[in-house]
Amino acid sequence: MTIGEALKETRKNLELSQTEMAYPILTKSYYSKIERGIHEINVSDLIKILEMHDIDISEFLTKCGVKDNRIDKEYWEEQLSRAYYDQDLNKVKELELEIPNIKTDNYTKDLLKSMIILNKANLKGSIDTLPNEIKKHVKSLIFKAENWNKENLSLFSISLPLWSDQEMKPIVTSLLKKYINIENFPREMQILVSSIMVNYLSLLIRSSSQNLDLVEDIF
Repeated sequence: MTIGEALKETRKNLELSQTEMAYPILTKSYYSKIERGIHEINVSDLIKILEMHDIDISEFLTKCGVKDNRIDKEYWEEQLSRAYYDQDLNKVKELELEIPNIKTDNYTKDLLKSMIILNKANLKGSIDTLPNEIKKHVKSLIFKAENWNKENLSLFSISLPLWSDQEMKPIVTSLLKKYINIENFPREMQILVSSIMVNYLSLLIRSSSQNLDLVEDIF
């Protein structure tokens, strides 16, 4: 059974319309095409829809025969993001313990470990006191991959306080150039890039920076 077919079957069992099943995560039009197999659904949106209706994620994926290791990683990242915005330091620490069990490559695990370090530091208000070797390691990780991806964008977003104005400007300029037609990228990437720009503007305001020539382009 495909994910679209499983979503349709689950929705009908719950006696929900397509709008009730998907909104506000996805539009009815887009969701309808997922059920019909025309579009795919990304893991993050799938998990949000399942959780919104209290659908057991493990049982649903078993029904679909999904064995993609990315599910575990995506779900972990979703939980980390939620823990951070809930200011739940204990949950962040719990997620740190789960990293060795995530089935992914060593580089990505290193990125996830760095996300934990920065999230804990941000929640404790101690990011400025991180050792220099950790700051250097985080910066090197972000540019170790050949291209921007979800993980290094996420890490960069929460690492902005580690960078100087002079360091951030060329990076933000590069992102503006790459994502100039941001509406053509997946929704998840749109949110990530937008969050980076909002965080960057916030830092400029708080630091009374005079480095304002990118502000218009960001808006």
